[in-house]
Amino acid sequence: DVDRAEMWFNQLDVIEERGKDGVNGGEAKESEGNNRSKQIARTRMYNYVIRSCRNAARRERADMKYIKCADKWFSRMQSDPSVEPDQYTFTELINVYGLSLSPERAQDMLQLMKKSGLKPDIVTYTSVINAWAKSNSIEQMIRCFEEMEDYELEPNVRTYTIILNALKESNLPDLKLRAEKVFLDMKTRNVKANVVTYNVMLRIYRNAKDFDMAKRTLVEMLESQIHPDNYTIEAINKIPDLENIRKALMNEMRMTLKGKAPHRFERDTSYAPYARKHKLGVGKRNRKQRRRKAEETILDEVLGDRRNKPS
Repeated sequence: DVDRAEMWFNQLDVIEERGKDGVNGGEAKESEGNNRSKQIARTRMYNYVIRSCRNAARRERADMKYIKCADKWFSRMQSDPSVEPDQYTFTELINVYGLSLSPERAQDMLQLMKKSGLKPDIVTYTSVINAWAKSNSIEQMIRCFEEMEDYELEPNVRTYTIILNALKESNLPDLKLRAEKVFLDMKTRNVKANVVTYNVMLRIYRNAKDFDMAKRTLVEMLESQIHPDNYTIEAINKIPDLENIRKALMNEMRMTLKGKAPHRFERDTSYAPYARKHKLGVGKRNRKQRRRKAEETILDEVLGDRRNKPS
């Protein structure tokens, strides 16, 4: 991808050089609007090459050659008088450093972005937090999160999930208390958790052997109409009170693969010919109805008689 992006960029340079050769000795007059359009196009091409470095770094973690590649194109971009790095440029560079386990350079790039007059947004700060999280630098990650709040930026579900996952992977003695504090702060800000967030919390409670809180978290997840996945099944594994629920979820997945229950595996290419052969419903409405019925069954098994009692 990186080689292809570089090839396209070099071809763009050749096309622009040819376009400068006018009839009157190369004195081609261009309007201000055309110059602005070319500047935007060149900036996007630089960003595309840097994004290709990020995609390659995602496939091959901790590989310094993609950092060198991104640095080369960023230096070339800085020396190009016709373009200026934008917010997207700095965010992609931070992602490259984070995937290559160089959080210090990601933090330096954030400072350089501020010095250049650009204001970081929540996506940029989340990328820096992710860079510290991948290196298990919990204190620096929390410090970056607090700095983000000083800019009055509202964290999103991805920001919280990255922090919770980093706490789960750490060996801190108080990681459960810290995770609960972060999760409570997330609810206070009315940020809706997704299935990944709940799966992380379930694993934290399972590792801490707090099975009662794990059960409450699963009930809260199902009552919020957030659909469990295969990571949910793995997260509640070896929890005594939830063994029957885990088996029920596994049965629902097996039924899904046979075309009789809803799950994300319905997007599998093997489902479509099976559905056509057995004349099964594949519509969006049918999937929602079957999914909700499965979750209602699981909730009944978790809560028992308490569901029918008024709160």
